[in-house]
Amino acid sequence: YNEDITMLDFKEIHRIHPHIDIVMGGPPCQGFSQKGKRLSLDDPRNFLFKQFVRFVEEFRPKYFILENVPNIITTENGFFKK
Repeated sequence: YNEDITMLDFKEIHRIHPHIDIVMGGPPCQGFSQKGKRLSLDDPRNFLFKQFVRFVEEFRPKYFILENVPNIITTENGFFKK
């Protein structure tokens, strides 16, 4: 699927592909990087990890791998971790 993840219909994908055993992904790290502007709560990319979580919740794979993004747990006093 080559489109914006926020526009994907996960229920429709699940209907087409009912059994997905492994999901791998990583949220964009630019908004959490020590280099650059670090817009934190004002950077919509920082919330894309929620789409990964939504995908895993829908498909319930046997395994999933979410790439560690430096500073995701400490940015904004742990806002994104919580």
